[in-house]
Amino acid sequence: KKSYVKNQMRILFYNGNGDLLKTITTVESKHISSVKSADLDNDGKKEVIVGIAAGYILKPRGVYVYDYSTGSKIWHYNIGPNPNSITIANVTGDASKEIIFGTIGPWNGNYDNGISDSESAVICLSSDGKRLWMHKFEKRGFVDAQVAVSDLDGDGRNEIIACTQEHGWNKWDGKWGKVYIINPENGEIEKVHDFGKPVMHWTGMGIADFNGDGKKEIVVAVKDGSKKETKITMLDSDLKLLHEYVISDSRAKIEAINDINGDGKNEVIICPTAIKKLIFLGYDLAELWSYTLGDHGSAIVSDLIPGGTNEIIVSADKLYVFGSIFGSIFEDNFSELNLSKWIPFGSPSPRVLDSVYGRSGVFDNNGDSWCASGIISKNALSLTPPFTIESDVYLDLQS
Repeated sequence: KKSYVKNQMRILFYNGNGDLLKTITTVESKHISSVKSADLDNDGKKEVIVGIAAGYILKPRGVYVYDYSTGSKIWHYNIGPNPNSITIANVTGDASKEIIFGTIGPWNGNYDNGISDSESAVICLSSDGKRLWMHKFEKRGFVDAQVAVSDLDGDGRNEIIACTQEHGWNKWDGKWGKVYIINPENGEIEKVHDFGKPVMHWTGMGIADFNGDGKKEIVVAVKDGSKKETKITMLDSDLKLLHEYVISDSRAKIEAINDINGDGKNEVIICPTAIKKLIFLGYDLAELWSYTLGDHGSAIVSDLIPGGTNEIIVSADKLYVFGSIFGSIFEDNFSELNLSKWIPFGSPSPRVLDSVYGRSGVFDNNGDSWCASGIISKNALSLTPPFTIESDVYLDLQS
C-alpha cells in the first residue's frame, strides 16, 4: 500500500479475522516484490524479510529486514537488478538461516554490490546481511533467475535449484534458459540442463516426489517462441528430462502441486492465461481434467471448507471453489460469498504437496506458507470489486 509520503510503502499485518495488527513503513520505494518471515538469528523472534524493487528510478533495489515488534529496519542489502524469489533456509549447516534469492534484470542502468541490472545471479546472504557468495550467470541483457531450496536426492543436504531466462518486450521473446543445481556452501554449479529457451521465472517452479522413489522431481515452464508454445517440463533430481506437457500459451503458470484426488500421487495445477483454463496434470504430466474459466485466473490449494479435504480456489472473473473430486464445483460472484453453500465433498483427504516456488508463492500445509495469489478466509462474507492486493502473504509472526 502506498502512503503517498516520499513514495514509502507500508506492509500491513492482519489476523485471520481481518483485524489490523501492525503496520511497517518501508524504505522510500516504488514496489514491494515479496514479504517473508523467519527467525533468522534464532533469538525466538521472527523478522520480516522484504524484497524492494524499482523501475526507472533505479534505487532502491534489494533485501530489507525489519523487526516485527518495533517495525524498525535491522539491515538491508542492495543490488543492481531487482530481487526475485526470496527463500529462507539453512543451507550452510550453521545455527542460523540464510537468505537466498535470484534476480530480475530490467537493464536500465543500475549497479550495486558487484552486480548490474543487465546481469542475473543467485545470491546468498547471512542472517545479519553479509554476502556469503554470489553466482552470476553468463548471459547479459534482459535476464532473470529464480531460486528454490530443497533436498532433491534425500541425502540430508539441501540443494539450491535455479532456473534462468532471457526476456524481451514481446511475450515470445528470449532464446536463453537453463536449470541449475547449485552447491549451497559456495555457489558453484553442480549440474545444469540447457534448454536453449527461457525457463520462465514468474510461472513458478514445482518440487515434489512424483514417482515415489524418495527423490524429488522439478517442474518448470519452458517457453518456445519459435513454435509459440510452452512446455510444462519435469526433470529428475539429476536434471534429466522425464515428461513434457505442451500448450499453446506463453503464460502457463504452475499454481500448485497436490494430491488433489487422494490417489497417493501428486498432481500439477496450471492456469494458462490466454486460453483461460484451470488444468490438472498427473504425475507424468498427462492431462487429467480441465475447466474453462471466464477469464485468466490464479489458483491456490487450501482446506477452505472444514472437513479435512483440500479445495482449489481460483480467482478469475468470479471466485471459483473446486472440490477435490474432479468436476465438483461451486461458483459465486465476487459481490457476495454465500458460505452456507460450501460443503465438504467427502473424498479422501489429499496428501500435502512438497512446495511450489515462484510468483504463485510457496504453499506448504505443514509449516510456513505464503501465496502471492491470495486466499479467502472462511470467515469472509463479502468482497466488492475492484480491488488489488499485491504481495499478500500469510505468516505466523506471533508464535
